[in-house]
Amino acid sequence: MNSKRKYLVTMAAALGMTIAAAAPIMAQDTPTPEPTVEATPVAPALTASTELFVTSNYLVNVRSGPGRSFAVLGQVRPGDALDVTGRASDGGWLQVNFNGQTGWVSANLFDATGDLTTASVVEAAADAPSAETTAEPLVLEPGTLIGNTTVNVNLRSGPSTSTDKIVVIPFSTDLVVSGRTSTNNWYWVTYNDQSGWITAAAFFVEQGNIVDVPVVDEAGNVVTDAVATAEATAAQ
Repeated sequence: MNSKRKYLVTMAAALGMTIAAAAPIMAQDTPTPEPTVEATPVAPALTASTELFVTSNYLVNVRSGPGRSFAVLGQVRPGDALDVTGRASDGGWLQVNFNGQTGWVSANLFDATGDLTTASVVEAAADAPSAETTAEPLVLEPGTLIGNTTVNVNLRSGPSTSTDKIVVIPFSTDLVVSGRTSTNNWYWVTYNDQSGWITAAAFFVEQGNIVDVPVVDEAGNVVTDAVATAEATAAQ
């Protein structure tokens, strides 16, 4: 190779290195980190510390006194256990230790561990706050009773789980019972202008006596004493 050609090759190589050195360095794609989402902490289950306690079967309101006229202090979840510190005279409401404060729960929504009759009969504190409500109070008429649902319950077209479901009545809904089956297993009620049947197992009676409520047929019509007697006999 002559000197001139060697010079040109050397210059070309030098020029290529200069261009390469001057070329911008392309930035590499950097993955964007996903935002950190903190999980909502779940409160631990409530546990009992004595031998006399109740365990909740449902999501239940804890109130300041033995009745729905008292303020709600909070709620317990299915599986929560509460120490029993007292009871109402009729046994329908229990005084419990709720996170260190005195509360009351409806006894029929809980499973008891220990003999509840050994709990002292107590009354609500004189300064127990009342529930705030704007709803008009239900008026008890002869032949009816008043209470509320203990769970979400199906309103059905007949007094049987095999009949059509009309609507779901929410938990803790006040209802007036104006009819019943002769066996007292199903109640005739009206909810949002729709009448039908609910199982007695999902209803807590607050006022009235079920024996004063008339026996009705599947459509809610009061039956004669003879028919009621025949139904009662057949059910035995």
